[in-house]
Amino acid sequence: MNVKNNIDYYKLFDSLEYFKSNNFKYVDLDWIVDEYVSNITKPSDRKNFYINDKVLVASAEQSFLELIINNKLEYGRYCGITPCFRDEIVDYLHNNFFMKVELIDTMNTTIKSLNEIIDICLNNFNKYLPCEILQIDDITFDIIDSKNKIELGSYGIRMYNNFSWIYATGLAEPRLTNVIKLLK
Repeated sequence: MNVKNNIDYYKLFDSLEYFKSNNFKYVDLDWIVDEYVSNITKPSDRKNFYINDKVLVASAEQSFLELIINNKLEYGRYCGITPCFRDEIVDYLHNNFFMKVELIDTMNTTIKSLNEIIDICLNNFNKYLPCEILQIDDITFDIIDSKNKIELGSYGIRMYNNFSWIYATGLAEPRLTNVIKLLK
């Protein structure tokens, strides 16, 4: 499957506008971070992709973290968009690279706030197809499509060096478009 031809940029930009209207401040994010920042969220069995002495992001969450660690971003609720470069087995739903709108909340990292953010994201996905929430554990959730139960986004609370944040998938492409095609 040719990823370049399946990314619906309208959905991505529409989602950014939606999250901005829900009090997430947009941040223009770097696509590369320091290796140790990538390793904060990267599973240990996956590899990094390097450009000189930096690593291509696997998620905008890493870009946000680098800004926060370097004191270049105040605490708050933010949205951004980056490509994601992943060490994945490629199939119809998984690619080595894709585009994703990511949300982060560094100000209020309670379960109540996480649930509010999940509801905002669920409303965004429900514009495109019926979806539901799947609880993975006490602080980790997925949004899945209601028919095929395919994961469209992941949500949770993480901690690193006494710093906690909520991470949330706003929308990933071409995943959403490919799941919609499966419903036809």
